[in-house]
Amino acid sequence: QQALDLIRANTGVMSHDPLLGWRLKENVVFPGFTIGAHGLRMNQGEIRPPATGAILAVGDSFTAGSGVRDEEAWPARLEALTGQPVSNGAAGAYGVDQMVLRAEQLLPILQPRTLIVGILSQDTLRNNFAIYGGGYKPYFAIEGGKAVLKGVPAPVVDAVPLKMGPVRRLLGHSYLVNDAVKAAGLQQWWVDNRLRYNQVHPDKVGVDISCLLMDRLAGLKKAQGIRVIVVMMYGASEVEGSPAPWFATPVVACAKERGLEVLDT
Repeated sequence: QQALDLIRANTGVMSHDPLLGWRLKENVVFPGFTIGAHGLRMNQGEIRPPATGAILAVGDSFTAGSGVRDEEAWPARLEALTGQPVSNGAAGAYGVDQMVLRAEQLLPILQPRTLIVGILSQDTLRNNFAIYGGGYKPYFAIEGGKAVLKGVPAPVVDAVPLKMGPVRRLLGHSYLVNDAVKAAGLQQWWVDNRLRYNQVHPDKVGVDISCLLMDRLAGLKKAQGIRVIVVMMYGASEVEGSPAPWFATPVVACAKERGLEVLDT
């Protein structure tokens, strides 16, 4: 039951967004985790108005700073190191598709001079999902060689989170049952039996979509007259391996071919 409570506690900072599926809520203050206007994570423990003409960072939980305090997320460190204001518009579990849409959503509001798109290599594979982690999300389909947006407006999840039923609610207090479920590899089903993932494309299509989205970023660069930097990041197991994951290398190449600045970590 404690594990269920921990999962339930992690749902308190997300808000439904019809374009993005989800984003961080506005004006939320927890110890070490502060969110301001437009769902921007703050770089310190207080809510401040967003700066215009700043650096805008979008991405997934690596950019949002999951598991670290406000001042420890990398956009906050970038602000401290450069002395330039950095707005953190990231949110956990985003695919590259959501990152680009988030940038397009925030650009007219914040009017940044620089856009940084922080991609965890696996985010390219998230392009293939219409439901990810239990949340509806937008996705793109390739039609006539172009990326065409689908799944918007993203529906609100109408299932009650963690609606356990009498059996799960009763047996959820049993360490014996909990250990048996874990041993059988059924823990996710046990704690939440809703549809959590709906993959609509094969894995490789996600890479092709990311490349087409680099075209979209190049278009933003030209139309807005801003600097666009794509940062490719990796999980620990990927950093230790060689070569880089097959779903990351083509995206880096596509970004470079489109004239975007690239930092491949």
